[in-house]
Amino acid sequence: MSTPSNTIRHEEDQLTMKRISVAIGDETVFGHLFEDKAPAATESLWDALPITVELRHARRSGNAAYSVVPPLRSAGLIVENQVSFCYPGSICLIPESSTLLWSYGQTQARTERGNVWATHLGEVDGESSDFFALLAQTQRRGVSSMTIARMED
Repeated sequence: MSTPSNTIRHEEDQLTMKRISVAIGDETVFGHLFEDKAPAATESLWDALPITVELRHARRSGNAAYSVVPPLRSAGLIVENQVSFCYPGSICLIPESSTLLWSYGQTQARTERGNVWATHLGEVDGESSDFFALLAQTQRRGVSSMTIARMED
């Protein structure tokens, strides 16, 4: 199997997207970031990669796990490609808390203040049911380690 390149063109929207790999334990999935729709957030995350973060189950957002990415905290990011609800496979960023939401089911961006807007930053590609199961397990098993890296050409 060939390794995907780090940048692809989405034929429907003609958007440029940077490619990432996301690993939890032995499970690795690939995803893409919406460089054209969320340029500042994509650049800030891309510049922070590779990074290993703690993955926890979301307390208020529904079927999602989250990871705080400290380098994004100082980036002064605003919401781009605005969403509140995130569908399975969505990668969403809540800029005010530098939190990435990893949706595996019905999810809404929420903080202790209630519903918030998030940046729809990217998506996980392909068949992801095993990855989604690992995200869901954080609700019962607690903290996991997640590594996010650039896909290199």
